[in-house]
Amino acid sequence: MNPNIALDVFLPPTDFPSSTHVLAAKDFNGLNIGVFLVRVSTFSLRYMMETSVYRSFAPNETLTFAEQSAMASILTAHPDYLTDGSVRIVPQHWFNAYPGHRNESTGLLPFGGEHDHVTDFTEGDLLMHFPGDWKHQMGVFLEIAARHDGDWELRVDETGLLEEIDEYWQKAREDQMVIEEEKLRAEEKAREEAKVKEEEKAREEEESKKKEIELGV
Repeated sequence: MNPNIALDVFLPPTDFPSSTHVLAAKDFNGLNIGVFLVRVSTFSLRYMMETSVYRSFAPNETLTFAEQSAMASILTAHPDYLTDGSVRIVPQHWFNAYPGHRNESTGLLPFGGEHDHVTDFTEGDLLMHFPGDWKHQMGVFLEIAARHDGDWELRVDETGLLEEIDEYWQKAREDQMVIEEEKLRAEEKAREEAKVKEEEKAREEEESKKKEIELGV
């Protein structure tokens, strides 16, 4: 819908402190992979392979949305995929927006209901995802796309998207720093606990040797 938005505007800054491999969105059902971005990497290959064979290893699990549900279940089983930033959940309207519900107050298309900018397409967004029952709306939007309407094909700096993306990655950077600090504290605690155990073991061994000497063993 808006060819003026390049995909690379969504990517993390080059100086971002961790490796991000998958950018995906969530809707009211949870993870939604109608459109998602994947980095060519070992992690991405592993994640896609885990998804493709998931049904074989969990035959009794109900995968309501097929591979989408499998990908969500894998994230549940491997929460570190999210905490270490390998997979990041971004606002759905960035590149996976639903057509949404539009009426006289929200513009152009009389489909009724409430418009939610978090999940729904707003003029100037990159593209639309037509899931399930929304497919009947495609014709209307194809006509709009063919007109190259200036109200829809905004310059990226007119959309507010760049500011939103910058804010998202700044928040992600701050969150990542907190996670790394917590990780360092946990590692330090583990080292201290291991040291205490080693000292206790050494004392026990020393006491055992003393007893053996006293008993003349």
